Amino acid sequence: MIKSEFEQVVVIGSGTMTSECVKILQKTGLPIIMYDSNFTEMSKMNKYSGLNVSYMDVDKETIFTKLLETTKKSLVCLVVCNYLIPTEIIRKENLSIINYHNALLPNHRGRNAESWVLYEQEPLTGVTWHFVDRGIDTGDIIAQKEIKLHETMTALSLLKLQNQIALDTFKAIIGPLLEECATRYKQPTIHSSKLHLSKKIPNDGFLDFSWGINKIWAFIRAMDYGALRTMGHPKVKYNEKIYTWRKATLQDYHEELPNIVFNEQEDYILINKNGRAIKLDSIREVGGNRNNG
Repeated sequence: MIKSEFEQVVVIGSGTMTSECVKILQKTGLPIIMYDSNFTEMSKMNKYSGLNVSYMDVDKETIFTKLLETTKKSLVCLVVCNYLIPTEIIRKENLSIINYHNALLPNHRGRNAESWVLYEQEPLTGVTWHFVDRGIDTGDIIAQKEIKLHETMTALSLLKLQNQIALDTFKAIIGPLLEECATRYKQPTIHSSKLHLSKKIPNDGFLDFSWGINKIWAFIRAMDYGALRTMGHPKVKYNEKIYTWRKATLQDYHEELPNIVFNEQEDYILINKNGRAIKLDSIREVGGNRNNG
């Protein structure tokens, strides 16, 4: 049990990450209200079974109304929350609002940061817990943890690793947050910091043959969310047709072949540059049109 002036904790989010945060919060002994506006039938049946929480699967407008109406001193935790909290809620003195972001703020604010750090071939990323202000991922930082990136990571595998590290960090900060003694510091000003909107996709989802082999591999990994298909299917244009693929592999390759080998019979495209090659297996033609330049 934590001694705290907070009367309740409100959790807004969806999925496994959110339910794991709720499990951590249960140890505080405080009442927990869970709002989920991205629920599925599977989540309703399984995700919160056995958790002692007040669980509501409602739309975001209802969530906003309830937050505006609450008079209790509340810690509000945005775990996997895909919408912005209105200013009138942020201004309420009885609410302290924190958010989990899967990047090292102020870099890569907004959506799908795990994809963008891979696409931009950065050496490091991480996780950030921060207070919410009127900007998008601009509030004071509570805690950050770094993650070194390597060329085997996909967007999905990186996201899973970030979520686990974020949960471990949440365990460490929840006590100080509820006791209102958590560290906080303003984000540094970085003029090159980017804001990613949900509708933006690396290179509009198209592989570019003119890239170097490392950039091509970075793009492929950035688009790889497994069955989730968060970014849709990656595509490439060849001979005025557009293709996608089921599997991509990176390998050393020293044969003297053209840079691009299209094998329609065996259903693959081989991209061969500087002693390394990427093989796109199980290719299939898709509709659409784009200049690949």
